[in-house]
Amino acid sequence: GYTTQASSIVPVSCGQFLAQYPNVKIEMQVQDELELTRKLQLGEIDISVYLQSANSIVSDIHLPDQLVLFVSRNHPLANQDSIRKAELTQYPMYGCFSQSKQVQSMLNEAVDSLNKSTSVKIGNIEQVID
Repeated sequence: GYTTQASSIVPVSCGQFLAQYPNVKIEMQVQDELELTRKLQLGEIDISVYLQSANSIVSDIHLPDQLVLFVSRNHPLANQDSIRKAELTQYPMYGCFSQSKQVQSMLNEAVDSLNKSTSVKIGNIEQVID
């Protein structure tokens, strides 16, 4: 199950998962956090997705999409096809603010997992591209 706040993430994630595992069946239910927690505790559902984790439930973050890194053409990482998180620790980080609380939370967690803080926070992705 998932809350309406997570509705921008769950269908896309489930769609990507089902594309990889077409024999798996998923039933998605939109419900409030209290009902999702109750159903989890009773074993009526296997997974719930909502903005904040409940203290009594184990939580895990799954980012279905890749994070995007913008660098100049002359940057040492510019020509690599993939980059490990460990390779980013030596460079300053610039973060974007997202209008989506879910996306902002995921961006913050990704940066936190590098044990770094962002050096500068800028408006939104459109401002970065312009």
